[in-house]
Amino acid sequence: MLERPMPVRHPRLAAANLLLLALVVACGEDDSADADPSSSGNGPVVAHRAEGDGSGDGALIEGSLAMSGGCLLVGDLPVVWPYGTTWDAEAQVVRLSDGEVVASGGRVSGGGGYHYLGDLAAEFAEPLADCPTNKYEEVAMFNAGEQITVTE
Repeated sequence: MLERPMPVRHPRLAAANLLLLALVVACGEDDSADADPSSSGNGPVVAHRAEGDGSGDGALIEGSLAMSGGCLLVGDLPVVWPYGTTWDAEAQVVRLSDGEVVASGGRVSGGGGYHYLGDLAAEFAEPLADCPTNKYEEVAMFNAGEQITVTE
C-alpha cells in the first residue's frame, strides 16, 4: 500500500528550512576553530599553544637558527618554540614573545628538552614530520614559558 506524502502546510517555512539546509551543506564545516595557531599564518614556526608556568624539561637547547626544506632548525634539529613565538614573513625572521627578533644564523639558547618526533603530540609532530632530523629523529622543544636568549 502506498502512502501519500504529507501536505506542506507552511510553504514559506518549508522553503526557509530547505534554504538553511542547502547553506549548511554548501558551506561545510568551519575548521577555523580547529586550526593550529602555532603554524597557521606563522609560516615555519611551530610553537606551544599555552604559555605554561615556566616549568618543563631541564636540558639546554642551544644553536644557530637555520632554514632547511621550509623548516626552522636550531642546530640540526627542528624546533618547537615557546608560546607567543611567531614568524615575520616579510622580514623572514622569528619574532619571540618578548619582541626580540632572530634571523637565520642567529644563535639562541634556552631551557627545554629533546624528544623523539614519534613521541610528540600531533599538533607538534604533524607540522614537523617532513623536516630534517638527526639520526635519532629528535626535535628540540623549548619549554612553553621559556625566555629565549639570543646571541649573534
